[in-house]
Amino acid sequence: TGLRFFTVYGPYGRPDMAAFSFANKIMKGEELRIFKAPDGSELERDFTYIDDIVKGTVAAVDSIGPSVKPAPFKVYNLGNRNPENVTYLVELLEEFLGKPAVRKYVPLPETGD
Repeated sequence: TGLRFFTVYGPYGRPDMAAFSFANKIMKGEELRIFKAPDGSELERDFTYIDDIVKGTVAAVDSIGPSVKPAPFKVYNLGNRNPENVTYLVELLEEFLGKPAVRKYVPLPETGD
């Protein structure tokens, strides 16, 4: 069984994740690079709170059936059902930090973000 997590955030998040990285850059007055898709649309992300990831992980473990051969293979996507664009995250950070972001919209690199 595989579990796929989508943009997990919470009080002890990694400093390289968008929420923490953007907050630090906003406070320092540094530029935020926000990626645009090839068609010009803004990318969206499923921002998922850590408590929801924990609940989903426990639910996946609780759903394990009896041992059989070959072992069944399932993939569970643990994310939010309502993706948000990155600008929305930036707007929330601006509101709560009380400081505007320096935004730079750039094309998404071929290797992704």
